[in-house]
Amino acid sequence: MFGDFEAQRHWMELTAHLPVGEWYTNSTNNDLLYWGLDYPPLTAWHSMACGWLGDQIIPESFALHSSRGDETDNLKLFMRSMVILADLLIYIPAAVFTTQRFAYYFHGRKIHLKNPVPLGVMVALVANPVLLLVDHGHFQFNGISLGFTLFAMLALAEGWDILGAIAFCLALNYKQMTLYYVPVFFFYLVGVGWKKGPVGCLMKVIALGVVVIATFAALWYPWLEAGLDDTLQVVHRIFPFARGLYEDKVANFWCSMAPLIKFHRVLPQKVLVFLSTFLTLLGFLPTSIRLVQHPTMNSFVYGMVGSSLSFFLFSFHVHEKTILLPLIPVTLLLLLLPPSTHHQNTATSPSFQMAPVPATTATSHTAINPITHQLLTTSVVMFNIVALFSVYPLLIKDNLVIAYWCLQLPTIFLGIITLRYMSVQHLSCWALFITSLGGVCLLHVFDWNMEPPPHLPDIIASLFAFYSFLHFSGMWLLVTCYQWFGVLTMRQIRTHKKTP
Repeated sequence: MFGDFEAQRHWMELTAHLPVGEWYTNSTNNDLLYWGLDYPPLTAWHSMACGWLGDQIIPESFALHSSRGDETDNLKLFMRSMVILADLLIYIPAAVFTTQRFAYYFHGRKIHLKNPVPLGVMVALVANPVLLLVDHGHFQFNGISLGFTLFAMLALAEGWDILGAIAFCLALNYKQMTLYYVPVFFFYLVGVGWKKGPVGCLMKVIALGVVVIATFAALWYPWLEAGLDDTLQVVHRIFPFARGLYEDKVANFWCSMAPLIKFHRVLPQKVLVFLSTFLTLLGFLPTSIRLVQHPTMNSFVYGMVGSSLSFFLFSFHVHEKTILLPLIPVTLLLLLLPPSTHHQNTATSPSFQMAPVPATTATSHTAINPITHQLLTTSVVMFNIVALFSVYPLLIKDNLVIAYWCLQLPTIFLGIITLRYMSVQHLSCWALFITSLGGVCLLHVFDWNMEPPPHLPDIIASLFAFYSFLHFSGMWLLVTCYQWFGVLTMRQIRTHKKTP
């Protein structure tokens, strides 16, 4: 179980025994080349708490230096328990509460068996197959940062912007990949402040700035106190540009184009960093502008999809596991798409207003374009299937193939049920779903029966990545069109009173 399991154990070992000043620096007791700590300070503080507890229970598994590579059953049980505990305390409550509140605001109903879409979304978040396999199989603590992010979304939906800012700062200080959401939170809050006028906007920016600075200062205090060099060393560890453009076979633009253009051989690293940054900014710019214009929670959820996919597809040094960041808001999109054959209730919170729709279609309950509704629903279902499919090469390395199929088959089955309940009847949508699913099955057949040629040992993994990239880029384009061009006409939610 060397890899992330040993990395997490090693961080617990180091933080439990070494002073804070040595956690991110190379020293006699801390060889950064051996799974050196490269996550933000909140991860370090969490590792210290787990390491201290582990040292009390099984000290031999966390002894400095001598515990390296430990894989005893007691250690595995302890480490798995820490992930489960984190999920029970943070991620699962966040997923449940957020789904409940969003279901009430968007559907006007509480979650129950007669309203299966919100219930299904809640189950899909709590028992997310990718999160289960990555955190509990491959071994990480992604649920903590995702849980804090969901709590931040919930706080913003309730109008508790200060609490939302604190929760998001905690998520960002646990895993740097939460940067994928930064543009959405920033531009949404700017848009909300701008609605209050210049003075109100300035006051909100100042208040939020103080909260953000205070939260960061509390978590980074030991390194800030030690001086600029120590602080920059932490930043250097968190953003390791020297590691390359992407990790393994990730389903993003750079990896998918690699068979045609070896970017890392053609362009210097500085140029690649600039180019990836430019494309990422270009990718989330449309949804960011739209959020400032229409800072609603509906636009916020779509914005999270667009922004996180922009980072995943185009940013520098992406892991295949970071597909979790787009996957969470993509799943929440189903709450914005109630079945077209069912009566729609109005929402009850002003923060959940929709962006204005054209006057020709604006009514108290503007009808959803049937084809648009069905296309977006189909895309959400396939995204969940392909997201799990995209991490399959990683799961092979961890001997999690059986676990993969135990989760992928129910995901496909539940996806079909979702399409039927959400009234997806258009032939083109079903053709898209069947074709897309057929491609997933065909690539698995290739993987089982085809021996890669010696000169192309990674051809199957590359095909998995490219096929997934097509789906992810398609979802990014679909959401961007809705957010910016208004191609996807959604219903308008009237929050204060119904039109006579």
